Amino acid sequence: MKENMIQRHPLKNHLKPREAAQMAGYLISGASASISGQVFSMDYKLVSFKS
Repeated sequence: MKENMIQRHPLKNHLKPREAAQMAGYLISGASASISGQVFSMDYKLVSFKS
């Protein structure tokens, strides 16, 4: 099923655990001090891609 979703998606990719971990690392670091109240979609739009 995952491969079918990837092949149908224009970006031909899916979110990898490492990518989510990198975002989490950034958000807990001092580099993200000016970010507040944001929602980051990290799903390659697979959740909203339907057919």
